[in-house]
Amino acid sequence: MNQEDRIFWSGLEWWKAVYDFYKHLQTITLASLAVVGALLGGPFEGTLSPDGALGPKLFAVAALSAFLVASLITIPGMSMGRRNILYMRAVTNVEELQERRDREKRSKTIWAAVRLFYIGGVFAFVAFLISSLFPTVISNLFGS
Repeated sequence: MNQEDRIFWSGLEWWKAVYDFYKHLQTITLASLAVVGALLGGPFEGTLSPDGALGPKLFAVAALSAFLVASLITIPGMSMGRRNILYMRAVTNVEELQERRDREKRSKTIWAAVRLFYIGGVFAFVAFLISSLFPTVISNLFGS
């Protein structure tokens, strides 16, 4: 295997790893959406009744929204990986490979946004669980 082939295959593996990273993040966020949905349709069904407290409803909506946004944000990350896999034949030396990686500054922005929304969704989900399981404690804390 010559130097050009090594550059091609290492770059290809790099972008395949980037694509898989975002694909797995999307799987995790969609699974989180499914868990929240299943809990709202099952054991926590009563928390969404019209006469129920407002707090758990808001936390449930916040968790669902955050997980959905995090899932949608992973799409550009996967697209970036796929696009770079397609154009790897154009890379012939190490400098071009590094330049192509550096050009994708969006990757850090995408990762930061996914992380922010997913962690926000987890916090909202935990707050939903606590406010649903212990409504008297929450009402005593906030005086409502």
